[in-house]
Amino acid sequence: METTEAPPNDMEPAPPKDDSMMRDEIERPPQENRGSMDPGGVFMPTVFLGNLSSYCMAEDVQDMFEQRDQPIPTQRVDMKRGFCFVYLKDAKSPEDKERIMKFVEGVNGM
Repeated sequence: METTEAPPNDMEPAPPKDDSMMRDEIERPPQENRGSMDPGGVFMPTVFLGNLSSYCMAEDVQDMFEQRDQPIPTQRVDMKRGFCFVYLKDAKSPEDKERIMKFVEGVNGM
């Protein structure tokens, strides 16, 4: 009598997922673009600057914020073609935030 092997069952349940990947996703630190998250600071929104020259570089934008009498600290500048996003560090006080927002409004009005 001949024995034949049963064809593989394509309907077998998948092995259980490794939940370590899910734990890694849950335990990730907060996104960098959320500001410095300093408990004593005032959250600053991301600033959009448009209509930039194709010769404008991230360092130019960063210098515009940080090379002032009262510097505005930036976390990073993401340059795209003709526009950028400026991620500001949290303001130290509500008055500091107001000063920064006035500067941003002035730059956007240029």
